Amino acid sequence: ISFFQVVMNEVLAKADKISDADGKKTLDCLLPRTGKSLASDKALLHQAKVYMATKDTIAAYKLDAIAAECYPMYSGMMNLVSSWLAEEGFVLDTEGDIGHAYVMSTVNLIAGGGVLALGEAGSIDTARNIVPIAHEGSTAMSLAGTLDRAQVNASGELGAFVGVPLKAMDTVTVTAMVGNGDCYRMFVAKGRTLNVTHEEWV
Repeated sequence: ISFFQVVMNEVLAKADKISDADGKKTLDCLLPRTGKSLASDKALLHQAKVYMATKDTIAAYKLDAIAAECYPMYSGMMNLVSSWLAEEGFVLDTEGDIGHAYVMSTVNLIAGGGVLALGEAGSIDTARNIVPIAHEGSTAMSLAGTLDRAQVNASGELGAFVGVPLKAMDTVTVTAMVGNGDCYRMFVAKGRTLNVTHEEWV
Protein backbone atom coordinates (compact mmCIF):
# COMPACT_ATOMS: atom_id res chain seq x y z
CA ILE A 1 0.00 0.00 0.00
CA SER A 2 1.39 3.40 -0.95
CA PHE A 3 0.57 6.45 1.16
CA PHE A 4 1.15 10.11 0.61
CA GLN A 5 0.35 13.03 2.86
CA VAL A 6 -0.98 15.55 0.39
CA VAL A 7 0.55 19.00 0.36
CA MET A 8 -2.65 20.91 -0.24
CA ASN A 9 -0.97 23.79 -2.04
CA GLU A 10 0.11 21.36 -4.76
CA VAL A 11 -3.41 20.01 -5.24
CA LEU A 12 -5.07 23.43 -5.11
CA ALA A 13 -2.53 24.85 -7.57
CA LYS A 14 -3.49 22.07 -9.99
CA ALA A 15 -7.18 22.80 -9.42
CA ASP A 16 -6.68 26.50 -10.17
CA LYS A 17 -5.28 25.62 -13.60
CA ILE A 18 -8.40 23.69 -14.62
CA SER A 19 -10.79 25.66 -16.81
CA ASP A 20 -14.37 26.34 -15.73
CA ALA A 21 -15.57 24.44 -18.82
CA ASP A 22 -13.62 21.29 -17.91
CA GLY A 23 -14.66 21.60 -14.28
CA LYS A 24 -18.31 21.92 -15.31
CA LYS A 25 -18.09 18.73 -17.41
CA THR A 26 -16.78 16.81 -14.42
CA LEU A 27 -19.33 18.36 -12.08
CA ASP A 28 -22.14 17.34 -14.44
CA CYS A 29 -20.92 13.73 -14.11
CA LEU A 30 -20.69 13.95 -10.31
CA LEU A 31 -24.03 15.63 -9.59
CA PRO A 32 -26.19 12.54 -10.30
CA ARG A 33 -24.50 10.83 -7.32
CA THR A 34 -24.62 13.93 -5.11
CA GLY A 35 -27.36 14.73 -2.61
CA LYS A 36 -29.13 18.03 -2.14
CA SER A 37 -26.68 20.94 -2.04
CA LEU A 38 -26.76 24.08 0.06
CA ALA A 39 -23.31 25.05 -1.21
CA SER A 40 -23.04 27.69 -3.94
CA ASP A 41 -22.56 26.84 -7.62
CA LYS A 42 -19.13 28.48 -7.36
CA ALA A 43 -18.16 26.18 -4.48
CA LEU A 44 -19.43 23.07 -6.28
CA LEU A 45 -17.45 23.99 -9.40
CA HIS A 46 -14.33 24.52 -7.30
CA GLN A 47 -14.88 21.17 -5.57
CA ALA A 48 -15.13 19.45 -8.96
CA LYS A 49 -11.79 20.99 -9.93
CA VAL A 50 -10.22 19.84 -6.65
CA TYR A 51 -11.62 16.35 -7.36
CA MET A 52 -9.95 16.42 -10.79
CA ALA A 53 -6.66 17.66 -9.30
CA THR A 54 -6.82 14.94 -6.62
CA LYS A 55 -7.43 12.25 -9.24
CA ASP A 56 -4.41 13.57 -11.13
CA THR A 57 -2.34 13.44 -7.93
CA ILE A 58 -3.48 9.84 -7.29
CA ALA A 59 -2.38 8.83 -10.78
CA ALA A 60 0.89 10.80 -10.67
CA TYR A 61 2.06 9.24 -7.39
CA LYS A 62 0.33 5.85 -7.89
CA LEU A 63 -1.47 6.19 -4.56
CA ASP A 64 -3.67 3.68 -2.76
CA ALA A 65 -4.88 6.17 -0.12
CA ILE A 66 -4.48 9.81 0.89
CA ALA A 67 -4.34 11.58 4.24
CA ALA A 68 -5.15 15.18 3.35
CA GLU A 69 -4.46 18.31 5.37
CA CYS A 70 -7.57 19.93 6.81
CA TYR A 71 -8.10 22.51 9.56
CA PRO A 72 -7.26 25.20 10.28
CA MET A 73 -6.25 26.30 6.76
CA TYR A 74 -8.05 23.81 4.51
CA SER A 75 -11.36 23.04 6.20
CA GLY A 76 -13.92 21.79 3.71
CA MET A 77 -11.43 21.55 0.84
CA MET A 78 -11.43 17.73 0.69
CA ASN A 79 -14.64 16.55 2.37
CA LEU A 80 -16.89 16.48 -0.69
CA VAL A 81 -13.97 15.20 -2.79
CA SER A 82 -13.49 12.40 -0.25
CA SER A 83 -17.19 11.53 -0.47
CA TRP A 84 -17.08 11.37 -4.27
CA LEU A 85 -13.90 9.25 -4.21
CA ALA A 86 -15.35 6.91 -1.56
CA GLU A 87 -18.01 5.90 -4.08
CA GLU A 88 -15.15 4.79 -6.31
CA GLY A 89 -13.57 2.70 -3.52
CA PHE A 90 -10.73 5.16 -2.84
CA VAL A 91 -9.87 6.21 0.72
CA LEU A 92 -9.14 9.88 1.35
CA ASP A 93 -8.94 10.72 5.05
CA THR A 94 -9.87 14.37 5.50
CA GLU A 95 -8.01 15.05 8.73
CA GLY A 96 -4.46 14.17 7.71
CA ASP A 97 -4.75 10.99 9.77
CA ILE A 98 -2.30 8.55 8.20
CA GLY A 99 -3.16 5.82 10.72
CA HIS A 100 -6.85 5.80 9.93
CA ALA A 101 -6.20 6.11 6.19
CA TYR A 102 -4.14 2.93 6.60
CA VAL A 103 -6.89 1.19 8.58
CA MET A 104 -9.62 2.16 6.11
CA SER A 105 -7.63 1.14 3.03
CA THR A 106 -6.68 -2.18 4.67
CA VAL A 107 -10.33 -2.92 5.47
CA ASN A 108 -11.19 -2.09 1.86
CA LEU A 109 -8.54 -4.52 0.59
CA ILE A 110 -9.72 -7.31 2.89
CA ALA A 111 -13.34 -6.75 1.87
CA GLY A 112 -12.45 -6.66 -1.82
CA GLY A 113 -13.60 -3.06 -2.14
CA GLY A 114 -16.61 -1.20 -0.90
CA VAL A 115 -17.67 2.01 0.75
CA LEU A 116 -16.53 3.13 4.19
CA ALA A 117 -17.76 5.73 6.64
CA LEU A 118 -15.50 7.82 8.86
CA GLY A 119 -17.07 8.53 12.23
CA GLU A 120 -16.24 9.63 15.75
CA ALA A 121 -17.97 8.28 18.86
CA GLY A 122 -19.89 11.12 20.47
CA SER A 123 -21.29 9.24 23.47
CA ILE A 124 -22.21 5.79 24.75
CA ASP A 125 -25.83 4.81 25.38
CA THR A 126 -25.43 1.80 27.70
CA ALA A 127 -29.20 1.41 28.18
CA ARG A 128 -29.75 0.77 24.46
CA ASN A 129 -26.27 -0.67 23.75
CA ILE A 130 -25.64 2.05 21.15
CA VAL A 131 -22.63 4.20 20.32
CA PRO A 132 -23.80 7.25 18.34
CA ILE A 133 -21.15 8.27 15.81
CA ALA A 134 -20.88 11.41 13.74
CA HIS A 135 -18.45 13.27 11.55
CA GLU A 136 -18.44 16.59 9.69
CA GLY A 137 -18.76 15.08 6.44
CA SER A 138 -16.78 13.05 4.03
CA THR A 139 -18.81 9.84 3.90
CA ALA A 140 -20.02 8.35 0.62
CA MET A 141 -23.54 9.61 0.02
CA SER A 142 -24.79 6.19 -1.08
CA LEU A 143 -24.58 5.11 2.57
CA ALA A 144 -27.62 7.29 3.26
CA GLY A 145 -29.68 4.73 1.33
CA THR A 146 -31.25 7.36 -0.92
CA LEU A 147 -29.59 10.56 -2.12
CA ASP A 148 -32.48 12.73 -0.92
CA ARG A 149 -31.27 12.03 2.65
CA ALA A 150 -27.71 13.29 1.92
CA GLN A 151 -26.83 16.97 1.94
CA VAL A 152 -23.83 19.02 0.83
CA ASN A 153 -23.25 22.03 3.06
CA ALA A 154 -21.04 25.06 2.56
CA SER A 155 -17.76 25.38 4.44
CA GLY A 156 -16.47 28.87 3.84
CA GLU A 157 -16.60 30.35 0.34
CA LEU A 158 -15.27 27.41 -1.70
CA GLY A 159 -15.34 24.44 0.69
CA ALA A 160 -18.07 21.91 1.40
CA PHE A 161 -18.87 19.04 3.73
CA VAL A 162 -21.36 16.22 3.44
CA GLY A 163 -24.17 15.30 5.82
CA VAL A 164 -25.08 11.61 5.61
CA PRO A 165 -27.42 9.85 8.03
CA LEU A 166 -26.29 6.23 7.65
CA LYS A 167 -28.91 3.76 6.48
CA ALA A 168 -29.76 0.72 8.59
CA MET A 169 -27.33 -2.14 7.88
CA ASP A 170 -27.52 -5.58 9.49
CA THR A 171 -23.75 -6.14 9.55
CA VAL A 172 -20.93 -3.61 9.61
CA THR A 173 -17.28 -3.83 10.63
CA VAL A 174 -16.17 -1.18 13.12
CA THR A 175 -12.45 -0.45 13.34
CA ALA A 176 -10.23 2.03 15.14
CA MET A 177 -6.54 2.40 15.87
CA VAL A 178 -5.06 4.30 18.82
CA GLY A 179 -1.58 4.92 20.15
CA ASN A 180 1.69 6.57 19.21
CA GLY A 181 5.37 5.80 18.75
CA ASP A 182 5.83 2.05 18.60
CA CYS A 183 2.71 1.19 20.59
CA TYR A 184 -0.53 0.95 18.66
CA ARG A 185 -3.71 -0.97 19.43
CA MET A 186 -6.40 -1.98 16.97
CA PHE A 187 -10.09 -2.37 17.73
CA VAL A 188 -12.17 -4.50 15.35
CA ALA A 189 -15.79 -5.49 15.99
CA LYS A 190 -18.94 -6.49 14.18
CA GLY A 191 -22.02 -4.37 14.62
CA ARG A 192 -25.09 -3.03 12.91
CA THR A 193 -26.45 0.40 12.21
CA LEU A 194 -29.95 1.52 13.08
CA ASN A 195 -32.21 3.78 11.09
CA VAL A 196 -31.72 7.41 12.06
CA THR A 197 -34.59 9.86 12.03
CA HIS A 198 -34.05 13.29 10.54
CA GLU A 199 -34.39 14.84 14.00
CA GLU A 200 -31.78 12.51 15.52
CA TRP A 201 -29.41 13.22 12.64
CA VAL A 202 -29.81 17.00 12.96
